[in-house]
Parts: sequence; structure tokens; C-alpha cells
Amino acid sequence: MNIADLEKLGAFVSPTMDKIPVEWKHNVDGEERIDNFDIHIKKLSFGAFDRIYAISNKDKSTTALLISESIRLGDKGEQALSYEDAERLDPSLAFAINDAINKYVEAKQKEVKDQKKKQSKKSGTS
Repeated sequence: MNIADLEKLGAFVSPTMDKIPVEWKHNVDGEERIDNFDIHIKKLSFGAFDRIYAISNKDKSTTALLISESIRLGDKGEQALSYEDAERLDPSLAFAINDAINKYVEAKQKEVKDQKKKQSKKSGTS
């Protein structure tokens, strides 16, 4: 096994991003408002997961770290939020983004399970 072999097997996280919708319910001047927009989410590498969960044990917000590591803004996902900006988000927006991330992850996990089921049926195993 070498690095090229690992790369062919998909061992390294792709820098590609997926666009996901966010629904943000909040109050503006005392009136409830709902804003819908898209953000970009990137697949997290081992290093990113390690930064999120190792640092979060030391006075940092896990949700703010998750947002700053995985979310990109702009038409093509070219804008990153710093940890400090993620921490300053309106709580309702941070929760809406976190909810969108969780829905995305759940959908991806279901995709993987469905693919595995299809593969096992094709190979005759269950």
C-alpha cells in the first residue's frame, strides 16, 4: 500500500462542497420573519474533526467550531466564517445552520446505507 493506492481508494477527503438549504426563523423589529438561503458544506477530514472535538473541550463552542470548519458562504462557497464570526452569530441562525448540517449528514448516512444494501443484494449477501 502506498499514498497513490490510498488516493485511488478514496482515503482522502475531497475538497468539493455541496449546497444545502437553510431556513432561518427570527424576529426583525418585533415581527417573525423566515429567510431561506443556501450555504455550502464541505466534507470534514479527520484533522477537522479532531480540531472540533479536541479544542471544544477547552472553552470553545463545538457548534461554532463545526460551522467555521464545515460551512462556506458566497455563490461558490468562497467565503469562510472564522470561529469568531461563527461564535457571534445570532443564536437562531446558528441553530438553523446546525440543523441544516444535521439533516445533510443524516441524508448522506442514509445514502451510504442504501448503497450498501443494494451492493449486498447484487452480491447475494445480506
